[in-house]
Amino acid sequence: IALMIVDSATALYLRDFSGRGELPAAQMHLAKFLGSLQKLADE
Repeated sequence: IALMIVDSATALYLRDFSGRGELPAAQMHLAKFLGSLQKLADE
């Protein structure tokens, strides 16, 4: 992949998770998503 544009990916996590109590879960899901994007970019 030469170029990948991701727009508003974090908006999904802000919508689905509310409050500081859910922050660790949101961060974990976001990290997995970003890891998947990194794998795609490295191919």
